Order: sequence, then structure tokens, then C-alpha cells
Amino acid sequence: VESGRRLVDSPVVALLPEDAANRQMRAMMKAMGQEIPAAQAVLEVNPRHALIKRLESLRHDQPELSALVAQQLADQALLSAGLIENPQALVKRMNDLLQRVI
Repeated sequence: VESGRRLVDSPVVALLPEDAANRQMRAMMKAMGQEIPAAQAVLEVNPRHALIKRLESLRHDQPELSALVAQQLADQALLSAGLIENPQALVKRMNDLLQRVI
């Protein structure tokens, strides 16, 4: 996890190394039954984003809820990068989060 300056509208982004297979290549390799090489993504956080600022204060007041929100932000970044292998787990965590806040 790194703090970044490139993000403007997004709270987080998952960045892959330049030599890693992109989302389309990973999908094609999976469809062909080929082994997909592991890639270590870097999660870049936008410390100026309102969600990240609120998450910091939430961390002290409601640590369990802040952990759920942080996990969801990471999941969203990984999903956007095409790196989520188990979307059902992401949906379950999102439902847990929604149940907590509604």
C-alpha cells in the first residue's frame, strides 16, 4: 500500500507492474485454460479523498466498521484491475458492510 498523488476522483487504485498481464490478457488466458502468472498489485491510496479522510476518523470511533470499509475499498480496486478471483466473497463482504450501515 502506498500513498499517491496521481488519483483525483478515486479513493484507491490497484496498480500492476508493467510486465504483468492486464485484465484482458488474464481473461483470455483463463478462457484458454492456461495458467495465469501471479502478479503483485500495489494499492495506491488517495489521502485527499473524502472517503479516506472519513475512514481515518472512523478507524478510532468504529474500528470494525472501518475495517469493513477498508476491505471494500481494496476489493473495488482489485475488481477494477481484474484481479478478483472470487467475486462472491466480495459481494458477501459488501452485503455485510451494507447491513452494518443501514
